[in-house]
Amino acid sequence: PLLKEKASGYPLFSAENIERYVMVPDGIRADFAIICRDNRMDGTQFHQNDIIYAKYNVCEIFGSETAVILKQNDDTLCLRRIYQLKDGEEVLGVQIVCDNSNYPPVVQKDLQGYEVFGYAVGIFRKL
Repeated sequence: PLLKEKASGYPLFSAENIERYVMVPDGIRADFAIICRDNRMDGTQFHQNDIIYAKYNVCEIFGSETAVILKQNDDTLCLRRIYQLKDGEEVLGVQIVCDNSNYPPVVQKDLQGYEVFGYAVGIFRKL
């Protein structure tokens, strides 16, 4: 399923949150897809209006090489990177980062205001 920009309620994959269904290219194992609707991740890997194929995973914070699908307080789905801020073994907070350097990172104590739903495993870009 290609999820709508705003996905409210549970479960995430309910009919009300699905915009349409899209084909997944050979070699990509994905549970769902979103459209990268803003330019905050414009960089070398992602661009606005790309279809992002994703694996569902709600419980992990991923490293810098992985872009995650976040649901914000307003139910908007977005693609960002998350870094844990540590001092030795102590976790001090998280940094939510856009690939587009025009948008500064968001630093906070935890992921309050966000839910991690998955991580990007592929991209479809219209040429």
